Amino acid sequence: MCSGSRRGDRRPLLHGCKNAKVKGILDRALEGLDKIEIKSDQRIFPLEVSCARCNHSLMDARHPVDDHPSVRVTIAFDDKHGWMAMSSLYGSYNVDTEYEVPDDALVDFFCPHCNAELRGGASAANAVPPWFP
Repeated sequence: MCSGSRRGDRRPLLHGCKNAKVKGILDRALEGLDKIEIKSDQRIFPLEVSCARCNHSLMDARHPVDDHPSVRVTIAFDDKHGWMAMSSLYGSYNVDTEYEVPDDALVDFFCPHCNAELRGGASAANAVPPWFP
């Protein structure tokens, strides 16, 4: 209980206490929003991914990310063309790439088997840059 209560009033002075608690909650939330405990967070689970065109698996056990098989795709941006291995764990943003990808780059993704461009289902008006946060 926070210190201080009015004489004759059994309710504590909570205004300062509530503000301190809210600030503490907000600080912990902001600190933890980008922190993911891969091994213990129950919201994290592995995915199996395949190409929508050729149906080949995009899973690569030879190049694990987060101790799981990665999702391997071919990428192209600027004048570079190489591979990207993404975590197959839903909620993880961990990747390994052949070339460092600038934050502002627009990246095209391709199937490494049939070379089909891998696109989302959004229309051009609703599309977001194909690079994730």
